[in-house]
Amino acid sequence: MSAQINLRTSTVQVGDVQPLFDLGHFATFSVNRDFYVVSRDGQRFLVEIGQGNDISIPLTLVVNWPVAIKK
Repeated sequence: MSAQINLRTSTVQVGDVQPLFDLGHFATFSVNRDFYVVSRDGQRFLVEIGQGNDISIPLTLVVNWPVAIKK
């Protein structure tokens, strides 16, 4: 996302927020790390995308976990 910021006053004024680009369902997601890196000059992004259109992220659902903890 991108927004214009006005610092001329004693408060920060944020303008309209606009998306920089749309990765759609191609962006991968990991809880342990970011899926993008910004260049030092802030002009480029390196984005990790999934392979192909069939991206699936495994999900583990633990049911009745309080009982499992007691064991």
